[in-house]
Amino acid sequence: MNNPNYNHSLSLAKEEIMSKAYQVVKTFAGTDEQTILAELFVEMEDAEDLLIKPKEVPSVNESVGVIKQKLALIENNLPVGLLLLDEHLIIIGPSSEKCKELFNNKELDGLEFIDALGINDDRDHINEILIEYLESIKTASDNHPENPFEIFELKVEPSDTPEEEDMSSDETIPIDSKWLRIRFQWVSVTDGGIKNHVLVFVQDISAAKRKEDDMLKMEQKNIHLQSVAHDPDVFCELLGTLPKMINLCQTDLSDQTLLSISSLFERVLTIKGVADSFGCFKLSECCDLFIRQLETIESESSIDKDFVDSSSQHITLIKDEVNNLIGETQFLLGIDVSDVKDISLRVSSNELKNRMNEINQLSIDSDAKTEILNHLNQLKKVQVYKGLALTLKIIPTLIEFSGKEVAFSTEENDALIDIDIATALNEPIIQIIRNIIMYGIDSHDDRFDRNKSEEATITLSVYYDEDGLIVEIADDGEGLDLDALTEHAVNKGLILKEDSESMAEEEIMELIFMPNFYSESDELTIAGLARGMKDVVETVRQKLKGDIFVDSIHGQGNTFIIKIPISGAIETRKVVKKVYGFHDKFYYHFDIDSEGECQAKRINLEDVPESVIKKWKETGLLK
Repeated sequence: MNNPNYNHSLSLAKEEIMSKAYQVVKTFAGTDEQTILAELFVEMEDAEDLLIKPKEVPSVNESVGVIKQKLALIENNLPVGLLLLDEHLIIIGPSSEKCKELFNNKELDGLEFIDALGINDDRDHINEILIEYLESIKTASDNHPENPFEIFELKVEPSDTPEEEDMSSDETIPIDSKWLRIRFQWVSVTDGGIKNHVLVFVQDISAAKRKEDDMLKMEQKNIHLQSVAHDPDVFCELLGTLPKMINLCQTDLSDQTLLSISSLFERVLTIKGVADSFGCFKLSECCDLFIRQLETIESESSIDKDFVDSSSQHITLIKDEVNNLIGETQFLLGIDVSDVKDISLRVSSNELKNRMNEINQLSIDSDAKTEILNHLNQLKKVQVYKGLALTLKIIPTLIEFSGKEVAFSTEENDALIDIDIATALNEPIIQIIRNIIMYGIDSHDDRFDRNKSEEATITLSVYYDEDGLIVEIADDGEGLDLDALTEHAVNKGLILKEDSESMAEEEIMELIFMPNFYSESDELTIAGLARGMKDVVETVRQKLKGDIFVDSIHGQGNTFIIKIPISGAIETRKVVKKVYGFHDKFYYHFDIDSEGECQAKRINLEDVPESVIKKWKETGLLK
């Protein structure tokens, strides 16, 4: 028999639900779409709970079935999938066919939402983030965290029948991935108590994401090509240095010490600097992933087999991408970067030096020889900041990575510099500036107390004076604390305490150049500026035959000064002695340079000076 109360409820439910359905269809693109859909979905569930009770009333069940059919028709024709979660984030009630299709799962009812998304790694943490977000959107406040699933990549099992593949070589989205936009709406329903539900809207945005990624890739490609076109020589030169740097990364990793991992970190950061400078976004991303892993190392016990294996994979990815760039550059510019020593010169620097040495051995007028060598030497010179291109490309990345407010600038200079000297100077300059950025900038509070601007400054100047080539690196940071430096050196046994009391300020500052002044266990606020200084000193004093100094005022900043003599060791050495000899009817010419090195060349008798032949005859050596 019919129950008037149920019939009345049924009538009201039908009228209200159909009204809501009409609003959904009419205003789906409007701003209230989530609220309308949420209310509609829960109304449907409540109507079912209310109307299913009198099972003995066929007319009621039949009417409910009609309503559910109409609702299902609306749900399955919406451009989004719908499903309902209880307050424990369990999927309840029937989910829309669209949702089952998107999740590639016909049995969603009763699943945890996280499981439906296929999340296995760090699932508890992700669940906590979602709960925090859902709690925050219960109120109308705008101050809530970002939706963790605003854009979500869902990994799905590939179907037996493969979809039509995009044949482009740079496919961004794998065929077994879907990109979803997932949004949430809280709904509270009163029915013998408050019931909280979360209505979930799931939209497939794979096509839009694919198009967006293609556009981004095209934009990145344009940036890369424009950067290379602006200075192809510098790009090729810097790209050519990366294979060697990657080999050094592998060597650092094999050592498995904190010091070697620190060196590895700096090399990867340098590679990233080159990548960022020329829009090599994929290489930069590979470096970013590796840097995040390296930052987790706090002690040598962390350098386990898993870390080494993972790091090796990162290095391989970086190496592969560098090789891709080298191949691409060869295709675009016709230059084999891997076989070029000094691409910034139109002639190989090494080849030019060999020719200069050959000319130096010719028996021609000394003034003419000097003039020829000077002309050839000019061909080895480039504009100073072009020669220091690696430094200028890397420093912005170092500053960005540090997160500090630092302005880096160079003083304009049109002077020329020998390309070999410039190449050798890049690493010392980068190391000094890296130390200043990481350990030599005073805190915001200290800068305020010292009446400094919030932004620290570092200036690079390169010029010539009567002493030769001068490189100055000046900053307005913390400066050296001489008392702390002296105490540190005494504690490490580098100097005696009684000797330290009579040391001049210049001598104390020079302590940071001592080989053992810095070690990984030292307090960086004291010894940080000496980090890597052993290699800096070795390059400047031994390879370039120059010198390095520092002038500092505590609280005001430092000035590092590198001096390289114009006739630096990298340039052709001066021949200081010529010797002639003969053996078994063969005649030889020996050139001995200022370093005591000797170069021999076989010559004819007519090339031997008359004065030498005369002396040989007088002594009986030659008949």
